[in-house]
Amino acid sequence: MTDLLSLRLEAWDRTRPGATLPLELNRHGVSERDASWKATTDHGIVAVTAARLPFASNTFDRLVLADLLEYARDERAVLAEASRVLVENGQLTILVPYLGPTTWLDGANWHRYLHDLTGSERVLPELAESGWRRRYRKNDLERLLRECGFSMASLQQRGTGLSELGWFIGRLLDEKRSPPATNTDLDIIRLRYAARSLDRRVPMGPLGSWLIVDAIKIGVGS
Repeated sequence: MTDLLSLRLEAWDRTRPGATLPLELNRHGVSERDASWKATTDHGIVAVTAARLPFASNTFDRLVLADLLEYARDERAVLAEASRVLVENGQLTILVPYLGPTTWLDGANWHRYLHDLTGSERVLPELAESGWRRRYRKNDLERLLRECGFSMASLQQRGTGLSELGWFIGRLLDEKRSPPATNTDLDIIRLRYAARSLDRRVPMGPLGSWLIVDAIKIGVGS
């Protein structure tokens, strides 16, 4: 029996070198440059472009897209790459925000509203490709997965959304203060991620702010 190979794609837990430079946005408020995402594999961590992964086909048994699909410029291209690098019947797990009662708590989009109102050059790095953060209905996400070669295995709805709003308010406050000591900065980042992780464990039924989906790559001819 061979060990399972896993891949996790997500935003960086702290700003990447050079990411603090002003982004060159087009008239639609997005960058022509692809975002740099954090890929964690069994062999280490590398920076990748989600729509062009530097991995061989049929490599991974499991792939997790955490806080990424809603920011991608081309969702279908990302899911096509996910299908390519997964083995047949490989498992795809996706964490995306739900389009529902808690949508107004979305701090990323509040950040973008403030950016447009104030003309600030500071844009969240996650918004570089899409400009805005998408939110998903269950049926729309299931249809998107099916059209991209995946079969839905399970779907959970969790979280209050309050931790997300707090996270991005913290990001705004960070922009107003002097750069802290590295250790202090990392401690704050860890606290924010811990709060979000705990929030996602709260079952909220149809009011949940997050969709957590498990899907299976459909084999050729299935």
